Amino acid sequence: MKYHPDSVYLLLGMALAEYLDNDPPSAAKTCSRILAIEPQFAPAQLLLAVAHYTNGENEKCVKESAAVIGRPAAPPYLYYLHAASLLKLGSRDYSAMLADLEKATRAMSDCGFCFLALSKVHQEMGNEPAAIADLETLVGRVDPKFSNGWYRLANLYQHAGRTADAARALEKFESIKTAQTSSEAEYLGKFLLPEVSSEGEKS
Repeated sequence: MKYHPDSVYLLLGMALAEYLDNDPPSAAKTCSRILAIEPQFAPAQLLLAVAHYTNGENEKCVKESAAVIGRPAAPPYLYYLHAASLLKLGSRDYSAMLADLEKATRAMSDCGFCFLALSKVHQEMGNEPAAIADLETLVGRVDPKFSNGWYRLANLYQHAGRTADAARALEKFESIKTAQTSSEAEYLGKFLLPEVSSEGEKS
């Protein structure tokens, strides 16, 4: 950086290092610096949205992700971030969130948090059977050790009067809850790194 202060690739490396060092505000600041040099640099746009989301700045994340997902071949990770941010903001634009999550789950079929968000949207819509089906896909196919999926599934089963299923789901949750210690950001990191790398190569 001392010799190449305007290199967007070096700056991207710095921003990614800052994010992985649990410093999303610094990562966002570095990404903004990149975009001041090259406004359409896709990897920086992606990482900026991620940094805002991780930092709890959901309105900023919605804005940044929305600016990119309208383009052809937008990274699927951004569709998840857009929907998850809208969900956290209490949006009732369910059709937009469902469309985003459909694209995200199609491209990232092993993304547990994507299916969790999909279930939450269906539950907010009052469609509990669909919310249950989403969670059953999550814990049955995507990630059987996703403890929060089992916990929410137990609650939905109980609400639906499926007490035996609820008891089994709660038992499963209790058996694995201490094993799942990674945060959402850590869990989603396995999707972020390939996205940023591939976008950087294309740019």
